[in-house]
Order: sequence, then C-alpha cells, then structure tokens
Amino acid sequence: MPIRFECPQCLSRLTISRKFAGKRGRCPQCKNRIQVPEIEITDPLAEDSWVNPQPMDPALIENKPSEGIQGTAIMPATPAVTKDAQFFTDKVPIPRWAVYLQGALLGVIATTFFIFGLAVGNNTAPVPAGEASKDSVIAGAVYFDSGRERMADFGAVVIFLPVDSAPRERPDAAGLRPDRFQAVRNPAIDAIRGMGGAVVRTDRDGKFELELAAQTTYWWLVISRNKSVKETDISKQTRAELGAWFLPIEDLLGEQDFAWNKIRVSGSRVSMQTITF
Repeated sequence: MPIRFECPQCLSRLTISRKFAGKRGRCPQCKNRIQVPEIEITDPLAEDSWVNPQPMDPALIENKPSEGIQGTAIMPATPAVTKDAQFFTDKVPIPRWAVYLQGALLGVIATTFFIFGLAVGNNTAPVPAGEASKDSVIAGAVYFDSGRERMADFGAVVIFLPVDSAPRERPDAAGLRPDRFQAVRNPAIDAIRGMGGAVVRTDRDGKFELELAAQTTYWWLVISRNKSVKETDISKQTRAELGAWFLPIEDLLGEQDFAWNKIRVSGSRVSMQTITF
C-alpha cells in the first residue's frame, strides 16, 4: 500500500511506495528536500477523500538514511480547514528590510508634516504690534515760514502711533519735545516702538524717512522745532486723542506749533504731503 502525505513546504499531496518510508528525497513540485513519513493510512474515509495525489518519482529518493520526519502523513478523518485558519494560511511573508523601510518612510513623512505645520503656524500666528513686519517706507518733509522765506524745519519731531493700540501707562513725553529731545535711552521712544509706532527727527533739509508695518492706520504728530506760537488752540477732540498716549500734552508740545492727523499706510513706499508751519 502506498504512503500518501503532504509536502511540508508547498503542501502538495504526494504518493510513493511504502518501501521508501523514512527515506529523504525531493518534492516533484517545489524541489525542496523532504522526508517520506513511515505512517500508513488505513482509514477508508481518508483514502476516499484523497483525490489524485501526485506520484513521487523514486529516482528523487536519496539512498542515505535521514533523521527526523520532514513530511506530514495524512491522518484519518482530517478536519476541514476553518475560515480563521484559512486567514492565517493566506498571509504573505514580508522581508524584514521591507518593514524597516516602511518605518523609515513613515518617519520621514511625519517629520515633513511637522516642519510644514510649524512653518504654517509661525506664518499665520498673530504678531504683536511691536513685532509687526515693517515693510513700508514713509517719507516726508517739514518746513516753517520764517517771515521772509520757507525754510527747512531742522530738528522737528515726527511721531507715528498705531490707531488700534494705546499704552497701559502713558510715557513721560518731556524727552520727546524738540528742545529736549533724547534720542537714546528714552523710555517714551521705547514704549512707542513697542506698540508698533515710530519716532524720528527731521534732517537739515527738513526731511524724514522711517519704516512702518503696511496695511495699518496711524496717528501722526509733527512738532515744529523752529516755529512757536503764543497761544495754542487745541480742540477737545484732539486733546482726547493725544491724551490717550500723552498726559499732560503740554509737556509734549510746550509752546511749539504742531500738526496732528491720521494716515492709512499701504504699499511699499508712502510719500506724505509737505507740512509747513
């Protein structure tokens, strides 16, 4: 009676003469080395369920004896394969290097999205007024009428204040007056710049130039260095607007003539109208 068994490598159903029991040979299907089991099937049901086994060529049998059974004998009344068992037998083996490569790719993708999110967050996060991007150049000129001719108002103070901001504590404005102007270590200038504003003085030609954030509305204040007035008539509205930044405003203006207005900064360069006192 022949021995019928399955190849442990490719699961092909094989049959061979019983005289080769325990011998080692090669599977005619997958060519892997296997060992013929020594168990003989006697159950009629098992034999009836065995359909067209592939004969194993005796020429593939090795003559030397082998230790250990490499084949699997078909035992009586073999149970049917369940769906769960079929699920595991359908798995495809994946090389270890492929798993490592997949992990590395996932790491690269995660890092890329993290950097992208960080960049987007930095570019879209609200920027404090004092740290706004200064991408507009504001230029202008200040003159005064000497009675004989128009002359450059050298040393006039030009102040820009963002309309939507106001200091919690009003700075000491005495150091901003043209006759007492303190260019360095001036707390008032630091406070104005910290709120997104700017302070500058005119040059010998009466001109000034500074940088401010675009798409922003500012109050602008120009205090003459060379034109004074005996009596300054300041409206209640102007006092209230200036008082939000400086109090008392007399410490800032003294007896000097001044101009106060509002401007919307847009574009890369803005030229203000000439101011003449």
